[in-house]
Amino acid sequence: MGSGRSLPPWGVAGLIGLVAFSVFALAWSWGSSRNDGNQTVVATPVDAGGGSRPPDLASMTPRERAERLYDRSMLAKESGKVDSATFFATMAVQAYDALSDKTLDDRYDVGRLALVAGNIPRARAESDTILAARPTHLLGLILSEDVAVAAGDRTRASTAHRKLLEVAAAERQVALPEYSSHATELTAAIARPVPVAPSSRK
Repeated sequence: MGSGRSLPPWGVAGLIGLVAFSVFALAWSWGSSRNDGNQTVVATPVDAGGGSRPPDLASMTPRERAERLYDRSMLAKESGKVDSATFFATMAVQAYDALSDKTLDDRYDVGRLALVAGNIPRARAESDTILAARPTHLLGLILSEDVAVAAGDRTRASTAHRKLLEVAAAERQVALPEYSSHATELTAAIARPVPVAPSSRK
């Protein structure tokens, strides 16, 4: 018979994390032999010196694990490996959700991961949370625009992009850390055309 005691919250989170990242390591190791659609998944760590050996997950902090999964999902997305991108995105969202101190940068990452996984409501919730905390947050506006595009809402996408252009110069002067780490995304988003909203004329 068991003792009847349940694991403390941190114990449950740790157990979930251990299982999740064990699956992550296994999935990584499959990369050199598993086909993803019509392409072969090549498992190359994002920042492990270019080798094919899985990273030492046990030595990482929870945040480092979440960020590694984010990078893995985005790398797969950029390579056109949809199944792998979705797989790692789902795991990454779970990893970020296990963090007790999520920043606005984390919420942007979760929103992008949710879009990769096709979870538009979750991505919208993250963009709304960012903009509620800081209405001029550039990453929040970018995410809001991307969510609107994914949802087919051209009016909201146009509004978000125009707001982005309006506040970009002044907001960049604030020099938030996430503006530096996502500098390439910021530059690309600001440079893209304003989404065309449907005409209100009948």
